[in-house]
Amino acid sequence: MSTVDIADVTTKVYQLLKPLQSEERDRVLRAARALLGDTQIAEPSAPPRKSMGESTGSYPIQVERWMSQNSISREHLEQVFDINDGQVDIIVGAVIGETKKQQTINCYLLVGLKEFFRSGSAKFADADAIELCQRMGCYDRSNHATHRKSFGNQISGSREDGYTLPAPGLKAAAELVRRSGTSG
Repeated sequence: MSTVDIADVTTKVYQLLKPLQSEERDRVLRAARALLGDTQIAEPSAPPRKSMGESTGSYPIQVERWMSQNSISREHLEQVFDINDGQVDIIVGAVIGETKKQQTINCYLLVGLKEFFRSGSAKFADADAIELCQRMGCYDRSNHATHRKSFGNQISGSREDGYTLPAPGLKAAAELVRRSGTSG
């Protein structure tokens, strides 16, 4: 039995991998497994490896995986996004949330998801999220910075360097898409 704290190791690995793009993370993890002699490890039910942006349908492979893992259908997406020829627009009329703070967080999630659909990476600029907040009527100039501090583990990054949706953010965004498709 190992005395290693798995949660601590996972946190350290996460911190090391966080600044890398998805494809770079995959390469690092494969190399580490090879150095450890674990090259035969295969992910059960994982789709075949594709290059960045290549897919079996109209979305990058990362998006198709996310859709499958979160039971998101094209119909769900069509209620929130217009996705055509590499262009992605948020078309939902109103953002879900009881307060401006929750609506602001949800705008950031939607903008991250928009970029995820466009490029396969959920990294986005603060200015794009502010623009959506303004469009949705939840931008509160005097409290916006405070709202950004409430992202928790759903959104990482900074105003200056941009934000990214890590796994918890992509999961929260999936729930938001499901809820947005059934509201109003």
